[in-house]
Amino acid sequence: ATDAEIHLDRRTKLDTTLFYFQSPAKFLGNHAIAYGGTLQFAVASAAGSFSKDNLNIPSSSSRGGLPVVILDCATCARGSGIRLAVFADAMLLDGATKRVSFTLTEQHWLKDPKNTLLAWGNPTQCEMVEVLSGLTGFQVLADYTTWYESIALDDVTYTHGKAVPVECADIYY
Repeated sequence: ATDAEIHLDRRTKLDTTLFYFQSPAKFLGNHAIAYGGTLQFAVASAAGSFSKDNLNIPSSSSRGGLPVVILDCATCARGSGIRLAVFADAMLLDGATKRVSFTLTEQHWLKDPKNTLLAWGNPTQCEMVEVLSGLTGFQVLADYTTWYESIALDDVTYTHGKAVPVECADIYY
C-alpha cells in the first residue's frame, strides 16, 4: 500500500488521515475457533523515512499509540456493533520486515466505547468470542509516518486457540 494523502494537524504535526489495509472476505465471518490463539502477519516497508521524528505517534496517548489492528463486528451487541483494537507502539515499523503476533484474548484488546469522552477498556470474554464469531471488518495499519511511505503486508494467519469458553458457547453455536 502507498500513502497518497497527508493531512497534518497544525498543532500536533500528526497525520490525521490514517490508511489501513482492508482484509479480504476469507478473514471475515466466523473465526471463533481462533479465540485464545493468535493473529499473525508480516509487515515491511518498501519506501519511506522511519526515523523517530517522522513516526505518527500521538505523544499523549494513554492507549499506547495508534490502533495497529482493528476488528469489527457490525452484528454484535444485538446489532449495535463492537469494535476492538490493539494499540502497539512496539510494533511500529523502523523500515525492516517484522513478523508480528497478537493474542486473541480479551486481555490484549481494547473495546471502543463509542464515546470520545470515555476510555477504551478490555472487552469481556464473551464479547471477544462474539466479535471473532461475527467479523465484518478486519484492518491493519499501513500508515506509520507523517510523510509518504509504502508498506507491504503478507502471510496473514489466524492460529486456533484451545477452546471457546463454555459460558460463551451460546454465542458461538
